[in-house]
Amino acid sequence: ADRELQIARALGELAIRNGKPYVVHSMLERQGTETIGVLRASGIPVFNRIEQAAAALALSRVLEPASCSAAGAVPGDAISTQPAYPEARALLADLGIGFPNGGLATTPAEAAALAERVGLPVVMKAVAADLLHKTDAGGVVLGVITPEIAAETFSAMIDRVEGAVEGLSLDGVWVERMAASGGVDLVVGARRDPLFGPVVLVGVGGVFVELLDDVVIAPAPTDPRHLAGLLRGLRARPMLAGARGQDPIDCDAVAEIAVRLGDLLVRRPEISEVEINPLRATAGGALALDARVVCG
Repeated sequence: ADRELQIARALGELAIRNGKPYVVHSMLERQGTETIGVLRASGIPVFNRIEQAAAALALSRVLEPASCSAAGAVPGDAISTQPAYPEARALLADLGIGFPNGGLATTPAEAAALAERVGLPVVMKAVAADLLHKTDAGGVVLGVITPEIAAETFSAMIDRVEGAVEGLSLDGVWVERMAASGGVDLVVGARRDPLFGPVVLVGVGGVFVELLDDVVIAPAPTDPRHLAGLLRGLRARPMLAGARGQDPIDCDAVAEIAVRLGDLLVRRPEISEVEINPLRATAGGALALDARVVCG
């Protein structure tokens, strides 16, 4: 078993380093052994039927092999098993992904001071590792226009969210400069598919992402040019291209962010999912307005 794990780790390192496609056939695939888990965490798909493995290799020939992006070093610092928004944001900012200015307030006075410092108007978000759906719990308030309103919003949000979620204790409230209107809100993420390992996805974002279900998916690591091309397959393509007189968004910037999220999963096996929703994409680039990271 130890020898199997050593070989699996060595294969994973080779796959990451040289970008060549690897697949593994194992009749133990359905049981999901530890060795298979190591392979999949490295982005190597495992099949329990030899014809599936052969078909996957045949299809890989039509794609240009991709290696992890050279731009933006993948951070190696340890992270919490359940990162809250400030930690997730810091991790992605280390990848070179932009966020609006912001900070964590733990008192109403801190909220007021932060609102003035980062620039009004601001967005305020409840922060706790156990809070998975901030909006549903009343944990997001947009368009706060004065420091005084920020202080009042802080107190009201603490009471509202902790009252809505039994046993929850907030770490505080994140105060963040509100992004300019315009552009298109997208979801960009990466996750571990049970069959193909790390994959990246890009699609229409916002609070209705599950309802709209308009996404494209590619195995990680991938190439920004390939991913930018896939964006043309979205049903929302006219929005990206500048519908009704709007400027086209910078699809290359969106693709580069998605590539970096895929690289993160390939190189950090303890992370199972990462998502930016929304990513505000404009003609001048892209700005992450919320993010989450899931470990385990």
